[in-house]
Amino acid sequence: MADTPAVKPPAAPPAAPPVESPPDWQERRDAQIAEYGTWVATQPIYVGNALAYDTGHPVPVSNVQRHGYDADGLVAKRTSKEGKAALGQD
Repeated sequence: MADTPAVKPPAAPPAAPPVESPPDWQERRDAQIAEYGTWVATQPIYVGNALAYDTGHPVPVSNVQRHGYDADGLVAKRTSKEGKAALGQD
């Protein structure tokens, strides 16, 4: 069997990416809480024919600012009376 080529062993798998340190995770978590923890939909919000946010769902601060959902009365701060009612916490 001298005509059979030698089989090469499989290559080593690529190295895993570095694990984020706890401060990086905390910063990301805090950013998410700030973005999604302020406003809540007080009624269903549609974008075109698609339901974007249902009553009681968190609405990102950036979308409230961009689309004026607060001025239209579609959202409330989650700590307000209307926000607590939307969350079922009245």
